[in-house]
Amino acid sequence: MRMRRKTYLEERMQACREYLPVLGWAYSDSRLADTQADYSVFLSLFDNDHPIDLEIGCGMGSYTVERASMMPDRNLIAVERISNVLVVAAEKAMARGVQNLRFFNTGAEYLPKYIPDHVISDVILNFPTPLPNSPAEKQRLTSPRYLALYKRLLTEKGELEFKTDKDWFYDYTLETLDKCGYDVLFCTRDLHSSGIFNITTEHERKYSRYGDPIYYIRAKVKP
Repeated sequence: MRMRRKTYLEERMQACREYLPVLGWAYSDSRLADTQADYSVFLSLFDNDHPIDLEIGCGMGSYTVERASMMPDRNLIAVERISNVLVVAAEKAMARGVQNLRFFNTGAEYLPKYIPDHVISDVILNFPTPLPNSPAEKQRLTSPRYLALYKRLLTEKGELEFKTDKDWFYDYTLETLDKCGYDVLFCTRDLHSSGIFNITTEHERKYSRYGDPIYYIRAKVKP
């Protein structure tokens, strides 16, 4: 079902413009991202040399804003293609006055247009859509197609963080990480019992109330 356009969306997006340096993409073919790269936006995002993390699919931004607030010594770019959703996240960031956070209103496949190679310290994938049907595999955010993209963006010591509530998606991701040249640093089928530091998402809190386990992987590109 198509999401209804939010009332006064354009006005709300404009009010958050400080947090929204990238608004959409004019072409349907993501391959043009490489041929028309423009890093001027990226180079002007932050006025410091702190590590830059990248969250793909930030949703309404509760986790995003909390993480940025808790980690002022790290910068964060949060990507969300759906404007209706992203405007809520941007408004939360503006209300909190978070300065180390910016949002890109585009799809992950277009990031090579905006972000140079090997500048991202962490890629964060919180509960990406599983897309269980086989024909949709290449659209999964942990498919070989996207893992190759993250490998390109990550620094030499950069890491990838993944959460899901689907056991098969966790297994699939472990398999594709191995096939695509990543080393798994840590993984668990019960994140909340693992004892590691964790900032919860809205989705995570919802499913945890039902007693469902949260699956977690942290990996890095093999040398």
